[in-house]
Amino acid sequence: MAIIRKLVERNKLFFRLLFLPVLAVLGVVVNIAIKLIRFFYRLQYIYDWGLRDKHPNHFKHLTNLYTWSSDPNRNQFATAPSIARSYLKRGQKVLDLCCGDGSISFLFFSDIANKIDAVDVDRDAIMYGRKKFGNDKIVYHDTDVFKFLSSVNETSYDLIYFGSGFDYFKRCDREALFLGLLKKMTSETTLVLKTPISSDESYMWGQEEAQSDFVKSEQELIEELSQFFNLVQSREVQYSSRSEVIAVCKKREINT
Repeated sequence: MAIIRKLVERNKLFFRLLFLPVLAVLGVVVNIAIKLIRFFYRLQYIYDWGLRDKHPNHFKHLTNLYTWSSDPNRNQFATAPSIARSYLKRGQKVLDLCCGDGSISFLFFSDIANKIDAVDVDRDAIMYGRKKFGNDKIVYHDTDVFKFLSSVNETSYDLIYFGSGFDYFKRCDREALFLGLLKKMTSETTLVLKTPISSDESYMWGQEEAQSDFVKSEQELIEELSQFFNLVQSREVQYSSRSEVIAVCKKREINT
Protein backbone atom coordinates (compact mmCIF):
# COMPACT_ATOMS: atom_id res chain seq x y z
CA MET A 1 0.00 0.00 0.00
CA ALA A 2 2.87 2.40 0.76
CA ILE A 3 4.30 1.91 -2.75
CA ILE A 4 0.93 2.58 -4.34
CA ARG A 5 0.46 5.69 -2.20
CA LYS A 6 3.83 7.06 -3.28
CA LEU A 7 3.05 6.30 -6.90
CA VAL A 8 -0.26 8.18 -6.68
CA GLU A 9 1.37 11.15 -4.93
CA ARG A 10 4.02 11.46 -7.63
CA ASN A 11 1.51 11.17 -10.47
CA LYS A 12 -1.51 12.87 -8.94
CA LEU A 13 -2.38 14.88 -12.05
CA PHE A 14 -2.29 11.75 -14.22
CA PHE A 15 -4.61 9.85 -11.88
CA ARG A 16 -6.99 12.80 -11.68
CA LEU A 17 -7.27 12.88 -15.45
CA LEU A 18 -7.73 9.10 -15.50
CA PHE A 19 -10.41 9.07 -12.82
CA LEU A 20 -12.59 11.85 -14.26
CA PRO A 21 -13.88 9.92 -17.30
CA VAL A 22 -14.16 6.72 -15.25
CA LEU A 23 -16.29 8.49 -12.63
CA ALA A 24 -18.39 10.12 -15.33
CA VAL A 25 -19.18 6.78 -16.98
CA LEU A 26 -19.87 5.10 -13.65
CA GLY A 27 -22.10 8.00 -12.67
CA VAL A 28 -24.27 7.47 -15.75
CA VAL A 29 -24.43 3.70 -15.12
CA VAL A 30 -25.34 4.17 -11.44
CA ASN A 31 -28.08 6.69 -12.24
CA ILE A 32 -29.62 4.32 -14.75
CA ALA A 33 -29.41 1.46 -12.23
CA ILE A 34 -31.08 3.54 -9.50
CA LYS A 35 -33.94 4.47 -11.84
CA LEU A 36 -34.41 0.83 -12.83
CA ILE A 37 -34.48 -0.25 -9.17
CA ARG A 38 -37.06 2.42 -8.33
CA PHE A 39 -39.14 1.36 -11.32
CA PHE A 40 -38.95 -2.29 -10.26
CA TYR A 41 -40.16 -1.60 -6.71
CA ARG A 42 -42.95 0.67 -7.93
CA LEU A 43 -44.13 -2.10 -10.26
CA GLN A 44 -43.92 -4.63 -7.45
CA TYR A 45 -45.99 -2.33 -5.22
CA ILE A 46 -48.66 -1.92 -7.90
CA TYR A 47 -48.79 -5.65 -8.45
CA ASP A 48 -48.88 -6.61 -4.75
CA TRP A 49 -51.44 -4.04 -3.66
CA GLY A 50 -53.42 -3.33 -6.80
CA LEU A 51 -53.49 -6.38 -9.05
CA ARG A 52 -53.23 -9.48 -6.88
CA ASP A 53 -56.44 -11.22 -5.82
CA LYS A 54 -55.10 -11.54 -2.26
CA HIS A 55 -52.86 -8.87 -0.89
CA PRO A 56 -49.61 -9.74 0.95
CA ASN A 57 -49.75 -10.05 4.73
CA HIS A 58 -46.73 -7.79 5.12
CA PHE A 59 -45.29 -4.74 3.40
CA LYS A 60 -41.80 -4.84 1.86
CA HIS A 61 -40.10 -1.71 3.10
CA LEU A 62 -37.39 -1.93 0.46
CA THR A 63 -40.02 -0.17 -1.64
CA ASN A 64 -39.76 2.81 0.72
CA LEU A 65 -35.97 2.72 0.87
CA TYR A 66 -35.45 2.71 -2.88
CA THR A 67 -38.15 5.26 -3.76
CA TRP A 68 -37.87 7.71 -0.83
CA SER A 69 -35.25 9.90 -2.50
CA SER A 70 -37.65 10.65 -5.36
CA ASP A 71 -40.95 10.44 -3.44
CA PRO A 72 -41.14 12.27 -0.08
CA ASN A 73 -44.48 10.56 0.63
CA ARG A 74 -42.43 7.47 1.53
CA ASN A 75 -41.09 9.06 4.71
CA GLN A 76 -43.81 7.76 7.02
CA PHE A 77 -42.18 4.37 7.61
CA ALA A 78 -39.23 6.04 9.40
CA THR A 79 -40.94 8.38 11.88
CA ALA A 80 -41.96 6.02 14.70
CA PRO A 81 -38.80 3.87 14.53
CA SER A 82 -36.68 7.03 14.74
CA ILE A 83 -38.49 8.03 17.92
CA ALA A 84 -38.04 4.52 19.31
CA ARG A 85 -34.36 4.59 18.41
CA SER A 86 -33.86 7.71 20.53
CA TYR A 87 -34.70 5.62 23.63
CA LEU A 88 -32.28 2.79 22.78
CA LYS A 89 -28.84 2.59 24.39
CA ARG A 90 -25.88 0.51 23.34
CA GLY A 91 -26.05 -3.14 24.42
CA GLN A 92 -29.75 -3.18 25.29
CA LYS A 93 -32.40 -5.77 24.41
CA VAL A 94 -35.25 -5.01 22.01
CA LEU A 95 -38.58 -6.67 21.30
CA ASP A 96 -39.95 -5.82 17.84
CA LEU A 97 -43.57 -6.90 18.05
CA CYS A 98 -45.36 -7.65 14.75
CA CYS A 99 -42.06 -7.01 13.00
CA GLY A 100 -43.28 -7.66 9.44
CA ASP A 101 -40.35 -7.93 7.04
CA GLY A 102 -37.77 -7.21 9.76
CA SER A 103 -36.52 -4.02 8.17
CA ILE A 104 -37.17 -1.87 11.26
CA SER A 105 -35.19 -4.20 13.53
CA PHE A 106 -32.29 -4.21 11.09
CA LEU A 107 -32.20 -0.57 10.02
CA PHE A 108 -33.00 1.20 13.29
CA PHE A 109 -31.94 -1.07 16.16
CA SER A 110 -29.40 -3.71 15.16
CA ASP A 111 -26.34 -1.45 15.02
CA ILE A 112 -26.20 -0.94 18.81
CA ALA A 113 -28.68 -3.40 20.36
CA ASN A 114 -27.26 -6.50 22.00
CA LYS A 115 -30.21 -8.70 21.02
CA ILE A 116 -33.48 -8.21 19.15
CA ASP A 117 -36.42 -10.58 19.25
CA ALA A 118 -38.42 -9.91 16.07
CA VAL A 119 -41.85 -11.54 16.22
CA ASP A 120 -44.54 -11.98 13.58
CA VAL A 121 -47.23 -14.57 12.97
CA ASP A 122 -46.74 -14.38 9.20
CA ARG A 123 -44.26 -17.07 8.16
CA ASP A 124 -43.61 -15.44 4.79
CA ALA A 125 -42.64 -12.17 6.48
CA ILE A 126 -40.26 -13.95 8.85
CA MET A 127 -38.63 -15.92 6.02
CA TYR A 128 -38.25 -12.70 4.02
CA GLY A 129 -36.74 -10.93 7.05
CA ARG A 130 -34.22 -13.70 7.65
CA LYS A 131 -33.17 -13.52 4.01
CA LYS A 132 -33.07 -9.75 3.50
CA PHE A 133 -32.47 -8.35 7.00
CA GLY A 134 -30.78 -11.10 8.94
CA ASN A 135 -27.78 -10.67 11.21
CA ASP A 136 -26.40 -12.23 14.37
CA LYS A 137 -28.24 -9.81 16.66
CA ILE A 138 -31.74 -10.43 15.34
CA VAL A 139 -33.63 -13.59 16.30
CA TYR A 140 -36.72 -14.01 14.15
CA HIS A 141 -39.73 -15.77 15.64
CA ASP A 142 -42.46 -17.17 13.43
CA THR A 143 -45.17 -17.41 16.05
CA ASP A 144 -48.32 -15.94 17.53
CA VAL A 145 -47.63 -12.89 19.71
CA PHE A 146 -49.53 -14.29 22.67
CA LYS A 147 -47.65 -17.60 22.51
CA PHE A 148 -44.35 -15.77 22.28
CA LEU A 149 -45.01 -13.55 25.30
CA SER A 150 -46.05 -16.55 27.39
CA SER A 151 -43.08 -18.74 26.43
CA VAL A 152 -40.06 -16.50 25.74
CA ASN A 153 -37.23 -16.92 28.23
CA GLU A 154 -36.38 -13.22 28.36
CA THR A 155 -37.67 -11.76 31.61
CA SER A 156 -37.67 -8.19 30.30
CA TYR A 157 -36.67 -5.89 27.47
CA ASP A 158 -35.22 -2.39 27.47
CA LEU A 159 -37.20 -1.28 24.41
CA ILE A 160 -40.43 -2.69 23.00
CA TYR A 161 -41.41 -1.45 19.56
CA PHE A 162 -45.00 -2.10 18.51
CA GLY A 163 -45.09 -0.31 15.20
CA SER A 164 -47.31 -2.26 12.85
CA GLY A 165 -49.83 -4.36 14.65
CA PHE A 166 -51.99 -2.51 17.16
CA ASP A 167 -54.95 -2.11 14.82
CA TYR A 168 -54.75 -5.76 13.72
CA PHE A 169 -55.98 -6.82 17.18
CA LYS A 170 -59.57 -6.44 18.24
CA ARG A 171 -60.12 -4.26 21.29
CA CYS A 172 -61.22 -7.28 23.31
CA ASP A 173 -57.84 -8.96 22.60
CA ARG A 174 -55.64 -5.95 23.24
CA GLU A 175 -56.15 -6.12 27.02
CA ALA A 176 -54.57 -9.59 27.14
CA LEU A 177 -51.79 -8.34 24.86
CA PHE A 178 -51.02 -5.36 27.10
CA LEU A 179 -50.98 -7.55 30.20
CA GLY A 180 -48.51 -9.84 28.44
CA LEU A 181 -46.29 -6.88 27.58
CA LEU A 182 -46.32 -5.62 31.16
CA LYS A 183 -44.81 -8.93 32.29
CA LYS A 184 -41.84 -8.27 29.98
CA MET A 185 -41.33 -4.70 31.19
CA THR A 186 -39.46 -3.16 34.10
CA SER A 187 -39.74 0.41 35.32
CA GLU A 188 -36.92 1.26 32.88
CA THR A 189 -38.50 -0.35 29.80
CA THR A 190 -39.79 1.97 27.08
CA LEU A 191 -42.73 0.95 24.90
CA VAL A 192 -43.15 2.80 21.61
CA LEU A 193 -46.42 2.16 19.80
CA LYS A 194 -47.93 3.59 16.65
CA THR A 195 -51.29 3.12 15.00
CA PRO A 196 -53.26 4.86 12.24
CA ILE A 197 -56.19 7.12 12.99
CA SER A 198 -59.34 6.33 11.07
CA SER A 199 -63.09 6.40 11.41
CA ASP A 200 -63.35 4.29 8.27
CA GLU A 201 -62.81 0.56 8.84
CA SER A 202 -61.41 0.17 5.32
CA TYR A 203 -59.27 3.30 5.38
CA MET A 204 -56.15 1.61 4.05
CA TRP A 205 -56.26 0.42 0.49
CA GLY A 206 -55.81 -3.32 0.28
CA GLN A 207 -55.53 -4.11 4.00
CA GLU A 208 -59.13 -4.06 5.17
CA GLU A 209 -59.19 -7.86 5.22
CA ALA A 210 -56.58 -7.91 7.99
CA GLN A 211 -57.00 -4.84 10.15
CA SER A 212 -59.57 -5.01 12.91
CA ASP A 213 -60.04 -2.00 15.19
CA PHE A 214 -58.82 1.51 14.57
CA VAL A 215 -58.67 4.39 17.01
CA LYS A 216 -60.54 7.43 15.83
CA SER A 217 -58.39 10.01 17.62
CA GLU A 218 -55.25 10.50 19.68
CA GLN A 219 -57.37 10.92 22.81
CA GLU A 220 -59.04 7.56 22.24
CA LEU A 221 -55.66 5.84 22.14
CA ILE A 222 -54.48 7.69 25.25
CA GLU A 223 -57.54 6.53 27.17
CA GLU A 224 -56.98 2.91 26.15
CA LEU A 225 -53.25 2.88 26.93
CA SER A 226 -53.62 4.75 30.23
CA GLN A 227 -55.42 1.76 31.71
CA PHE A 228 -52.15 -0.20 31.52
CA PHE A 229 -49.21 2.17 31.06
CA ASN A 230 -47.85 5.52 32.17
CA LEU A 231 -47.87 7.76 29.13
CA VAL A 232 -44.61 9.62 28.54
CA GLN A 233 -45.71 11.37 25.36
CA SER A 234 -48.05 11.01 22.42
CA ARG A 235 -48.46 12.89 19.20
CA GLU A 236 -50.55 12.82 16.07
CA VAL A 237 -48.37 12.76 12.97
CA GLN A 238 -49.87 13.79 9.65
CA TYR A 239 -48.77 12.51 6.26
CA SER A 240 -50.04 13.18 2.77
CA SER A 241 -52.45 10.24 2.79
CA ARG A 242 -52.99 9.33 6.44
CA SER A 243 -52.52 10.29 10.07
CA GLU A 244 -51.18 8.14 12.87
CA VAL A 245 -50.60 8.37 16.61
CA ILE A 246 -47.22 7.58 18.14
CA ALA A 247 -47.19 6.92 21.88
CA VAL A 248 -44.29 6.41 24.27
CA CYS A 249 -45.13 4.54 27.47
CA LYS A 250 -43.61 3.20 30.66
CA LYS A 251 -44.77 0.38 32.89
CA ARG A 252 -47.56 1.02 35.36
CA GLU A 253 -48.23 -1.43 38.16
CA ILE A 254 -51.83 -2.55 38.00
CA ASN A 255 -53.89 -5.06 39.93
CA THR A 256 -54.68 -8.12 37.85
